[in-house]
Amino acid sequence: MNPDTLDLISKNIEKNHDKYVAMGSPGEVAEDRV
Repeated sequence: MNPDTLDLISKNIEKNHDKYVAMGSPGEVAEDRV
């Protein structure tokens, strides 16, 4: 994987994490492991 791809993935994880935290969903923990 090139660094750009990794950067994009980590940005996606952060975005999803924020979304789950905002919803108060227990799914955020599973998402962090992906």
